[in-house]
Amino acid sequence: MNEGIYSLIDTAIKIGLGAIIASLSNYLMTRINHKSDLKKDVFLRRLNSIEKISEAAEDYFQNWTRYINLLQGISRNTVEKGEIVAQEQWEKLKQRDVSLIDSRNKKMAAVSRLKLLGLNNISTILEATSDIEKEIRDITVFKKEMPSYDFINSTHKKMQEKRNAFYASLNNHYN
Repeated sequence: MNEGIYSLIDTAIKIGLGAIIASLSNYLMTRINHKSDLKKDVFLRRLNSIEKISEAAEDYFQNWTRYINLLQGISRNTVEKGEIVAQEQWEKLKQRDVSLIDSRNKKMAAVSRLKLLGLNNISTILEATSDIEKEIRDITVFKKEMPSYDFINSTHKKMQEKRNAFYASLNNHYN
């Protein structure tokens, strides 16, 4: 009879230990998977934010390019030839200026997202584009003067440098 009890106790211990080991390993695997899922979600949210930042900034850069290209054309065909800028050209420029101003909202949203992600060095680059924009808009919009073609080109070159620096820095965090 003792042998039967020992066999029963032995079987109960084996089953109990097996159940405890299975439960513990199940708990540990669930915990590891949950942590992994959280890291994956954080990574995907960050990646999504960076993509939205890039899209917003690109909208701004595209509007800037359209604005500056029009300025270059007007300057080349008027200032460089000693002619006066026609009212219709000022109106076209005004339309492009409105688009540029509208795209600033997206740019500032991108700056906010960059700061939220702790990417302050990149937000500083994007914010610095405002100084370049202001430099040329002060002349064309507020003084209603048409700058020289060389001045427009040098301003555009400054913006291109900021654009390239922005994307190079953002790329480091995207990859």
